[in-house]
Amino acid sequence: MIDVIEAEQTEDILRLAGISDEEKLRHTWTESVRTRLPWLALNLLTASAAASVILIYEDVIDQIITLAFLAPIIAAMGGSSGTQSLAITIRRLTVEGPGSARGFVMKELLIGLVIGGVLGLGIAGIVLFIPGGNPRLGLVVMLAMWGNQIVAGFAGAFVPATLDRIGVDPSVASSVFVHTLTDLCGFFLLLGLASKFLLGG
Repeated sequence: MIDVIEAEQTEDILRLAGISDEEKLRHTWTESVRTRLPWLALNLLTASAAASVILIYEDVIDQIITLAFLAPIIAAMGGSSGTQSLAITIRRLTVEGPGSARGFVMKELLIGLVIGGVLGLGIAGIVLFIPGGNPRLGLVVMLAMWGNQIVAGFAGAFVPATLDRIGVDPSVASSVFVHTLTDLCGFFLLLGLASKFLLGG
């Protein structure tokens, strides 16, 4: 029984990382490349789509260069929170079976709301001590962090629950969608709010 549980957990961890359960620990390097590359190629496309938001707001970054330092932080924190929510949701689906994640979306949304507020205040405080930082930029960064944490909590539960409902293994596909969504929203929120409130665009 322990061996079965261990095998199931190993499979879920590998899939969550975008690694096919076909890849064994003793695979050759060429076999590992073959199983991992398709997911990483898909991730490359989705990451490029998210990064394209920066090109849309290139003029904003040119005028407020500090945003180039802040944007990756907002996106990375959203990705980390989304991964936490995702792991908890998939764990529940694995242990309790299909459909067990109902009600998790609202819970993770509320968690994102609280965590986002705390992290938003933290990053706003940091902004005040960096060159080019000011209270208005701090407010923009706080709102962007807060909003992206809410999105991360929502997406981390909603995406796997939805995939599970339509019969797609959430362990395999969820992380690509969640990270893309948090990157997109993080960049859009930060740069869009900066354009609106700092440049009057």
